[in-house]
Amino acid sequence: MPSAEKDRLFILPPPHSDLNVDLDENRLPIIDLNNLIEDDDGSERILIGLKGFVFDVTVMNKYFGANKPLSNYASRDISYALARYSNLPEDLNVQGYADLSVDDLEVLNDWVSIFLRFEVIGKIRPHSN
Repeated sequence: MPSAEKDRLFILPPPHSDLNVDLDENRLPIIDLNNLIEDDDGSERILIGLKGFVFDVTVMNKYFGANKPLSNYASRDISYALARYSNLPEDLNVQGYADLSVDDLEVLNDWVSIFLRFEVIGKIRPHSN
């Protein structure tokens, strides 16, 4: 997908204010991959996993909310899917990047830089298979 087309897909919020300070990974809570659905005070938050981190994308509910274009990404680790520009269910919650090309990894890093506009609320606990 060309960059201009990708940019049109999302009207991004401004960067999260906490990102102006160093992100201390050791202080982030560990969130189980199977538990990315969170309900605080009766208002459901929309969380996604990306490259080991959990992002709160609730402000983008017009894309990630129920019955919205990217609702299948909500509450999932979307790293592999984004690296491959995939919307396939089997590319969600994939852990590990061994079969991704260098180009795929660059795409993934580009997506991470986009999602850093959202609040990082935790780190993903890997599958315990």
